[in-house]
Amino acid sequence: MVSTTVALLGWSLDLPRLLDYGYRDLPAHPDDLAGLLAVCAAFIAAMRPAPTWLIASLLFSSTLIALLCLFQHPFIATEAVHAGITPAILILLVISVALLRLRRVDLMRVAALTAALAASLAMLAASVTLHATGMLPSPGSVTPPMDLAVALPIAITAIVLAAAVLVEACDGALAVLAQQENPGWHNLHYVLPFILVTPALIVVVQGLIVPLPPDLIQLLAVVPLETIILGTVVWWLVTGLVTERMATREFARALDNGPIVMVDGAGTIVYWSRGCEELYGWPAALAIGQNKHALLHSRTLDGTPPLPTGAPGEVGGTELIERHRDGHEVRVLEQARSADGSTTRAVLSMSDITARAAAERALGDSETRLLLAAQAHSIGVFEWDARSNAIHWVGNTE
Repeated sequence: MVSTTVALLGWSLDLPRLLDYGYRDLPAHPDDLAGLLAVCAAFIAAMRPAPTWLIASLLFSSTLIALLCLFQHPFIATEAVHAGITPAILILLVISVALLRLRRVDLMRVAALTAALAASLAMLAASVTLHATGMLPSPGSVTPPMDLAVALPIAITAIVLAAAVLVEACDGALAVLAQQENPGWHNLHYVLPFILVTPALIVVVQGLIVPLPPDLIQLLAVVPLETIILGTVVWWLVTGLVTERMATREFARALDNGPIVMVDGAGTIVYWSRGCEELYGWPAALAIGQNKHALLHSRTLDGTPPLPTGAPGEVGGTELIERHRDGHEVRVLEQARSADGSTTRAVLSMSDITARAAAERALGDSETRLLLAAQAHSIGVFEWDARSNAIHWVGNTE
């Protein structure tokens, strides 16, 4: 935006150096500059809520300066060269900013692709301009046609603006990945823009080493096609990666809510889920590295120590009485399986059956009291099977 405003002031104040950066035959046109300034204002509004008066002021001032320039310099349309590739860059920028404003993940991918196309065309046009003006040495003798060149103020502003839109669109499209705890994912939206403009970067660097191809128009058609293909493939891969990673993360989160432990061959805890923290009261920081049965004072129903866990294959289910961190006992059904066929690690899943065991114990006590009452009052209690017409006496009440 600063470069665009300075160039517009160059037209108003009749300062050629601000218009062409040293190349008089290719000045920046006021209408192109006003268009870029309008796109800049739209980009600011798309990124965050901006005051309406600010956007209106930018658009009004840019239009006013452009009209003043046109009235003061009526020879613009006849004597100065008007680059034909600038409208294409402006159209791509407008499309990308409009899609960015909608803030939808699928449309942001398209916005990133159109911004990459705009940046690629602007870089190629800037390279052609620098080679045509002799500012950059060219290994070959081919002189690029001026109808492919773009005024340097236009090219620089378009490259910077397209890069900003590209980074913002990639950041929005990768918002799901940004929620990952792995810090490497947070930097992906900085790497991806360079990947999307790689075809144009290769051509620009190649122009400094080998002669330019004679048919630059064909080159300007091939590079955008390569950018579209590369961007489509990259977004397809990234989308699949995001989907798979989020599904894995949701599955891991669901498993973490259950009481699950991973132990090695010696029974030492190597993973302690959040569900185990709630069941036993031991945080993962204190539980990991401890022997599971020793930490929880595990014993079987007959009071003997449980068998060591971590054996290969399926171990099966075992009812255990274990101790909570605060001292009360917890009755669980422990099921063990080997981790991915490993002979050194096992995954243990616990089911809290304390309430069920208490209910069974209460039912047994109730039946015992009923039997004692029946014996005390000489009441016979029997069960009659209607199908077989058989009678079964309960206890010794017969």
